[in-house]
Amino acid sequence: MIKRDIIPIIIQSMEHFPAILVQGARQVGKSTVLEQLKQEGYLQDTISLDDLSTLQAAKLDPQGFIKSLPERTGLDEIQRCPELVLALKEKMDQIKKPGQYVLTGSANILSYPGISDSLAGRIDLVALEGLSLSEHLGKQHSFFTDMLGGVMQDSNALFCMLQQKANEAKVLLPIENYLFYGGYPNISLKQDAYYRNRWLSSYINSYCERDVRDLSKLLDIVSFSQALERVGLQTAQMCVVKNLANDCFIDQRTMRRYLEILTMTYQIKLLRPFTGNLRKDLVKTPKIYVQDSAFAAHFLKIHDLSDMFQSSFIGPLFETWVYSELRKQLIHFSTAKLSFYRTQEGHEIDFLLEINNKTIGFECKASHTIQPAHLKGLRHLKKLIPDMIGFIVYLGDTVKVLGEDLYALPALALH
Repeated sequence: MIKRDIIPIIIQSMEHFPAILVQGARQVGKSTVLEQLKQEGYLQDTISLDDLSTLQAAKLDPQGFIKSLPERTGLDEIQRCPELVLALKEKMDQIKKPGQYVLTGSANILSYPGISDSLAGRIDLVALEGLSLSEHLGKQHSFFTDMLGGVMQDSNALFCMLQQKANEAKVLLPIENYLFYGGYPNISLKQDAYYRNRWLSSYINSYCERDVRDLSKLLDIVSFSQALERVGLQTAQMCVVKNLANDCFIDQRTMRRYLEILTMTYQIKLLRPFTGNLRKDLVKTPKIYVQDSAFAAHFLKIHDLSDMFQSSFIGPLFETWVYSELRKQLIHFSTAKLSFYRTQEGHEIDFLLEINNKTIGFECKASHTIQPAHLKGLRHLKKLIPDMIGFIVYLGDTVKVLGEDLYALPALALH
């Protein structure tokens, strides 16, 4: 069993907060995380609200249900019974001890009316996504923990660290496997195309018929499913609600509601633009990304591994994967800010990371070679932020120096 990077974060938070809420899409491994915490003695028991009899008991008598739980309990899929939140608040305020509960949710329960106020100051939020490259390698240190260990101040040390990352990545599968199978443990570990295609189709059907129904009983599932597919085709593109609504033959208000549900259930991510005061002509529209590259490939009609690099969508798919990997690597840095940079003049950088008073740019290129034009956005911003470090993340396997604080970085070195 792969030990998730999130485990030490949860254990540390249990020393400070009465409850920890682990949020993420279904099937990313939240239940497994609870079981690992139980096996290691940090939880006495785990209870799933996916069990209908348990769910019924919780809804009928929330206070009694919570009172019956032992100390240090894991509650799986808490969004299925929002009625428990008030009872949890009362119990936490009464006991006043850290580490009482570890909750998981496949929908952002804090967006439910009144719940955020009830849990304010009592709960730590931890995001869980699919398997990362570092978890596949069984490493405890990630790209950013290594990079922020002091090597950024020394170009020679940074280059050596990047080379070491690239060398360590040689034991990994080819990059196309990670794009095609994504990070969901069930398909990422199995590496079987037939199973992957069937699993994704089943997941989408179950998600629309069950999870979405739980959030909105009156929602038009057919219309929502069509919107989900259209959004999937737009991964790594600007999120223009008017265009999405027109493509789906629905009004903009409905489209915004669909995007809200997709965000609440961790199926998509909206990446906000950089809002620094460097220029006044920065774009303000967010970009939209499918949460996992396997789903992005599915929506982009890439159903066979051999078709990966023949697809005209390889660029957006590669960018979607890089974004997901950056998010997974940043779980240890709660104050990090990730955005994208784009001006009205056309200068752009796919991802801009502000972390520990440093700025790091990542430009994604789904190619095995680097062209001078690929550096346009990074060089433009470096004139405005001279100490910025920039990376061209590409499909090659060699780290290259492209200029002062500018590097070509093999994608698999992001671990």
